[in-house]
Amino acid sequence: MKIENRIFDFGGVLVDWNPRYFYKKHFGNENEMEHFLTHICTDEWNVQQDKGCSLSEGTMILPKQFPEFHSAIQLY
Repeated sequence: MKIENRIFDFGGVLVDWNPRYFYKKHFGNENEMEHFLTHICTDEWNVQQDKGCSLSEGTMILPKQFPEFHSAIQLY
């Protein structure tokens, strides 16, 4: 049998993925982490990557708007 398709989905369908797992360690403060995920790297922003915007493009846009979170955005 020849494999013709591959599925990569890290959005909680095939793999339990949640940015909070990683960012808990990065921020060390749950309120700061929630602010970051609610106001900077939002679910809406993440959906744009699912719609075809490359992650590298998406992570180039946000630091221009939120330079103080540059390193945290790049970790995404």
